[in-house]
Amino acid sequence: MIRKPASMAILACVLLTAQLMGCATSSKSQTASPTESTTRSKPRCTMTPLITENSGNEKPHLLAVTSEEDGYLLLVPNASDWQWTCGPEPKLLGVSQEAGLQITVDVVEPDGRNLAPEPYLLDIASNVASGMSRHSISVAKTEILRPHDITLLRLTLESKSHAQEETYWTMRHRSDGYTVDLHVTPYSSNKEAQELQRIAVPLLMSRFLVHGQRETMTAGAGR
Repeated sequence: MIRKPASMAILACVLLTAQLMGCATSSKSQTASPTESTTRSKPRCTMTPLITENSGNEKPHLLAVTSEEDGYLLLVPNASDWQWTCGPEPKLLGVSQEAGLQITVDVVEPDGRNLAPEPYLLDIASNVASGMSRHSISVAKTEILRPHDITLLRLTLESKSHAQEETYWTMRHRSDGYTVDLHVTPYSSNKEAQELQRIAVPLLMSRFLVHGQRETMTAGAGR
C-alpha cells in the first residue's frame, strides 16, 4: 500500500484521473495501451539505480524508471523509501517522503485532435479547476513554462485550510498516437527545500522520454 501525503495536489490528481477514466466529463478517455495484455512474463515497470562516472563509492543519485510495455523512461532522485505501483491505472504511481515527490504516469488514447503541448495542458488545467472547485479548492495561478526545451503546466492550488501548493504536468506524444502524461507533485514544509524543488522538478520532467517521441513535443510547437 502506497503512503500518500495529505495534499490538495494529490486530490487534483485523483479527480483528473477519474475524469480521464470517464467518471466525469472530459475531452479525453483513459484506456490501456494497445500493447497491454492480461498475461505478462516480466514486470510492467522496472526501477534501476544508475551508476555514473561521478558516483564513486557513493549510493547512486538517480533511479531509472522504465516501462517497455507503456513505452516511457523517467529519471528520478534515488531515495530509499520510494514506493511504486505499476498499472493498470494509473500506469505508474510513485511516492517518496525522502525525495518529497509524488509521480504519476498515465497513457491517454487518441481523440482525433492531436493537440500541441500548450492547449493540451490547458485542457488539463481546466479539468482540474472544475473538479477542485467542488471541494472548496481553487486554482490560484495557471502557468505554462518552457524550461529545458519542454512545455510544462504549473498550477498553484489554494484553500482556506491549506497553504498554497504547486503541482506540475507535462506530456509526450508516442509514435502510435497515444499521449503519455507525467504529473509531479513536490511537497515539503521547508521553504528552502521548496525553492530547490522549483528548480529540480522541471529538470526531472525534461528527462521524461517516451517510445517514438515526436519532435513536435519541443517548446514552440504549433497548435
